[in-house]
Amino acid sequence: VGGVPDHHSQRRAWGGLDVNAVHRAIHKLSIKCREILILAAQEFSYKELSELLDIRKKTVGPRLHRCRIKLDSLLSS
Repeated sequence: VGGVPDHHSQRRAWGGLDVNAVHRAIHKLSIKCREILILAAQEFSYKELSELLDIRKKTVGPRLHRCRIKLDSLLSS
């Protein structure tokens, strides 16, 4: 119990995707996308994301959506 997760549990955590592939794809994204995706994965609220990224709250949703689409595209290619 505890410790570093094994390779198989890492795959399950990303829906069967290789964690290394996810990391490589994230690093291909713009800094704006990397920031919002990483922070959103830490379960910050839209209000918190807007404050952390110094953007309007109504900008958070569309940017997050756009960046998730870009990440999905990189992972499926």
